Amino acid sequence: MRKFPLYLLVLFLVVQWCSLRVWAESDNKVTSVYFYSPTCASCRSMSDFLDKFSASHKNLDLRKYDISDLRYKSLLDKYSEAYNVSPEDKGIVPVVFIRDKYFTDEEFIRANFEKVLNTPGAETLEINNDLAQTPEKDIRRFKGLEIVLLVLVVLLLIKLNWKRQGTNCRREYSDK
Repeated sequence: MRKFPLYLLVLFLVVQWCSLRVWAESDNKVTSVYFYSPTCASCRSMSDFLDKFSASHKNLDLRKYDISDLRYKSLLDKYSEAYNVSPEDKGIVPVVFIRDKYFTDEEFIRANFEKVLNTPGAETLEINNDLAQTPEKDIRRFKGLEIVLLVLVVLLLIKLNWKRQGTNCRREYSDK
């Protein structure tokens, strides 16, 4: 009978320790923002690595964005601007933003991701992705291209029509 309170105390301490551990893990989460393209081979292997890494590290909040969706391409542009991404790295995937750093080199990410995750530092920026407004800049860029293509098609049709008329004129003169 004396052992029952002792077992109860041990059980209580174990439950408290576990809940404290879960609370500490959830409180110390580090956000990482990952941009990829489904057509990119190194992105596929990087996605596999990050998925496995995220599953084994509960303090990582991994956010993945497919840039083939214009909304997320625009979000990548916002992150690139906020992190002062160098011109040669802008628009390159795979890219990972974590804390106050960004990484585009797959081998470097694999070798150093855990170190960066566990090193105390600044938090990863939270950039608002207003889904209604975000792709407008990209859409305007493509609208301008649409006009150029329309002009080229009209010029091509005019040239084809001119050639056909020129061939008919030569036949008229050769018949006389």
